[in-house]
Amino acid sequence: ELDLWGKEKWRVEFEHHEVVVCTAQVLVNLLIKGSDYMAMDRICLLVLDECHHAVGRHPYVQLMSHYHG
Repeated sequence: ELDLWGKEKWRVEFEHHEVVVCTAQVLVNLLIKGSDYMAMDRICLLVLDECHHAVGRHPYVQLMSHYHG
């Protein structure tokens, strides 16, 4: 379960992999936890599939608030 991964587990994953595929909610959760986990400026390419669903409280909307926030 990804929600149970700690800071060290995420650090190792990002250190060993150049490409990470996850849901928007997983990325939002990491961004909310702070820059010790993930920061938008560390992302080189972000692909948003089905982004036309980005309305209201959808994770894409939350994700982009970190980009502009």
